[in-house]
Amino acid sequence: MIELHLYLRAPPRQTQSLVAALQSLARLAGLERGCLEAHVFTESNDPRHLYYSEAWDAEENLRSMLRSERFTHLVELMELAAEPPSLAFWTISETRGLEFARQARQGQSEGAFTFDSGNGSHPESKVNAPSFLGKATGPQP
Repeated sequence: MIELHLYLRAPPRQTQSLVAALQSLARLAGLERGCLEAHVFTESNDPRHLYYSEAWDAEENLRSMLRSERFTHLVELMELAAEPPSLAFWTISETRGLEFARQARQGQSEGAFTFDSGNGSHPESKVNAPSFLGKATGPQP
């Protein structure tokens, strides 16, 4: 999985229109082959700080999007930023679920961890959270 992360500061009095434009691009991204999700966030203590992210299933699909008109529109929005924006691509090589936390709390070594194989199944999501929380280790009050 590859994630696109964009951070920008909206010019004064343009925050709402910039957020609306980013939300529109996020909706369109969700329709593209390989886009797993797209989100727009504003910082709670400074709504002019905007965060836009997309998650892609494969580099090939991301590269296709980077050649698209939609990405051209995203770049045009970046050019409106009050300060130089930051655009980064993060490669996610593995995902660990609740099972990772359970094993760590039980003191199991790193070699004992199981990871998602990428086949879409997530056995760690079947952990019973209430009983998991009841198995805390360490000093008890």
